[in-house]
Amino acid sequence: MKTLQNYKDVLAEFGEALVLRNEAIRTQNFRRYEQFLLAHFPDSAKEDLEKAKKLKVLKFNKDQLRSWIEVAKINLLESDLFGFDYGSILTGRIESKEELSQYSSDSLEDIICTQMLPSDFLNMTNHEEYFVNIHIQAR
Repeated sequence: MKTLQNYKDVLAEFGEALVLRNEAIRTQNFRRYEQFLLAHFPDSAKEDLEKAKKLKVLKFNKDQLRSWIEVAKINLLESDLFGFDYGSILTGRIESKEELSQYSSDSLEDIICTQMLPSDFLNMTNHEEYFVNIHIQAR
């Protein structure tokens, strides 16, 4: 699992902002994230904070996640941080067959915004809980 320092080392302040945003959304405690934004990204702090506060995230166990994927017909997952790290926030996507055909398993190594097939994700993780953005992205 990557730490805040790992993200800072690779992505500098942007990486730190992503980790603090993720933590704020999952815990609903936005104070640290807001302070960081005001110090490092004052021009966009208000807008970024509002977007984060509007995101609706639910916690699922693995069976609930599997059911949600099946019922919603999700064919691609995207994470905010590294996809296989505990605590990354998943967004379900419904992609066209053309878009899905362009999917590459190379994305599984992306440090942020990891895109993965739901079957790969479910087979490669075993967390006690998963954090899911309930707003599905469809194309």
